[in-house]
Amino acid sequence: MPIDAATQVQAHRADLSPRVERWSDVIRKAEDGYVIWPLRSPHVLMNFYTLAANLGRPCATSYGDLIDIETGLRVFEQLRAVARHMDEAFYTMDPIAVLDELSRSDRYHLSPLVYLYKGYANDGYRANRISFTDMPELGRNGPLGSALGGTGIAISSKTPHQKLCTGFALWLAGAECQSGLYAEANGQPGNTLAWSNPTVKAATLDAYYNTRLTHETAWLRPRHDGYMLFQEEGSEIVADTLRGHMEPERAVSRLNERFRASFANNNQK
Repeated sequence: MPIDAATQVQAHRADLSPRVERWSDVIRKAEDGYVIWPLRSPHVLMNFYTLAANLGRPCATSYGDLIDIETGLRVFEQLRAVARHMDEAFYTMDPIAVLDELSRSDRYHLSPLVYLYKGYANDGYRANRISFTDMPELGRNGPLGSALGGTGIAISSKTPHQKLCTGFALWLAGAECQSGLYAEANGQPGNTLAWSNPTVKAATLDAYYNTRLTHETAWLRPRHDGYMLFQEEGSEIVADTLRGHMEPERAVSRLNERFRASFANNNQK
């Protein structure tokens, strides 16, 4: 059951500069040195997924090519336009490391695609509060297609206490807990009723309200048996391409090849 909602959204220091609307604005901010971006695996691949879906040409979730060559090349073009201005250290950073740096240093103003960690919007959590808003758009249909993250709670099939565990899971995912104890204990609710709760929203600079459209139109990545190995391989391919170690045409071909191979022992093929 879902208990935590997160997808790639925009994070920025509102005290330093306003949010951006378009991916072209991200490129300009990167040229000026104001962008920090988590490019560690698997986040670098999630960026690829997000921009493809935002263009209206999402990556595949079933057997076949991951992406068509035209869309793949356009996505790499847009990613590389930002990545060429990025510090090599960003390839070792996950969202938490990026948000830590964004919150304490005035050097960076923006992280264009980063998973929401609402604590950074809370007063007193870090030296400076971070505002979370809808993702910057590359396509023409709004902030849709962000690669969905988040987490949930599951019950082991081996537990001798199925009734007790089921009751706990239902309570934890329910609106009463998620709007109350869960949020008060710095949890990030996955329940939409909690997202609409005025008290829950007030503590986060309206992070839930300002990213809701991005969350509700997010894209669900593949979940087949064999996918996780592809996620590792695909992240390496995208990172190599953004660093200039692999040509985009070769990268799209490799992504498609490795994605098809991830179904080798899967009956969904």
